[in-house]
Amino acid sequence: MKLKHFGTDGIRGIVGRDIDAYYVFDVANAVVDGLELDESNGEGQPKKVVVGWDTRASCDFIVEVIAGVLASRGIDVIKVGIVPTTAVSFITTRLRANLGIVVTASHNNATYNGIKFFNSNGSKLSDIYVKKIDSLIGKKRNKEYIVDRVGRIISDDEAIKKWQKFLIKQFTDLKGWASGKRLAIDCAYGSGAECARVVLSTLGFEIVGFNTDYNGLNINDGCGATKPSWLTNKMKEKQQSFVAGFAFDGDADRCVVFDERGDTVHGDVLMYILTKRLKNKGELKGNKIASTIMFNLGVE
Repeated sequence: MKLKHFGTDGIRGIVGRDIDAYYVFDVANAVVDGLELDESNGEGQPKKVVVGWDTRASCDFIVEVIAGVLASRGIDVIKVGIVPTTAVSFITTRLRANLGIVVTASHNNATYNGIKFFNSNGSKLSDIYVKKIDSLIGKKRNKEYIVDRVGRIISDDEAIKKWQKFLIKQFTDLKGWASGKRLAIDCAYGSGAECARVVLSTLGFEIVGFNTDYNGLNINDGCGATKPSWLTNKMKEKQQSFVAGFAFDGDADRCVVFDERGDTVHGDVLMYILTKRLKNKGELKGNKIASTIMFNLGVE
């Protein structure tokens, strides 16, 4: 599928060169126009959209432009603040919104930003829908829109708690075992810091957090999931009897896992560990897992 604006995961580019207020304005209008054309969307135009973002300074203007455009087109906007990308997917379904939007450039540094989308089911947009929006960005359009009502823009700082409570509920069986055990968490100055602290400490872990004090410009700066050696070195240096470590990227939708020594646990091995746990609990659906063709044959 040949696209001009969308990449493998939404829209992304360098702020000021690729991403500016005019471009975001066009994207937001294309999203609304695309939704109106999407027959699978039921009523057509969405009534409610959830918007979250990461810690980049450029998120401020991008979020405001998106919210302004959507509200002017009669759509209610629920701003849920600095949250992990996966949280927006979850919150979109819980709030019964028509669309979820995350302003983030994931693992890239602060010179980049972008926009990711989720449908009402919390899934990535279909290829048909992505192609539709892509073709509408920058297209000449009728600038006079008549709407029955303008949308409201509200902030919901409590929405993230729905995601946190869901995660805690999934792992309540760890509560007794986790008590007092120490975890090392590298948050890459991104959006996963607070959520990780709340969830893991509630389960009973003692959290040692690194790279949590973001300033809008230091996201993914020489740390996090894109540079796992940072946490490896820190865990070996600290020698604090960690049971494990985790390093996230800027929007916390990717994670590198570390053992008690600070060495990384390869993804294939991690797949095996998770599969074995689910199988032992009788929760491995169909007794199968899905992998890429690059999966380690030794694990298989």
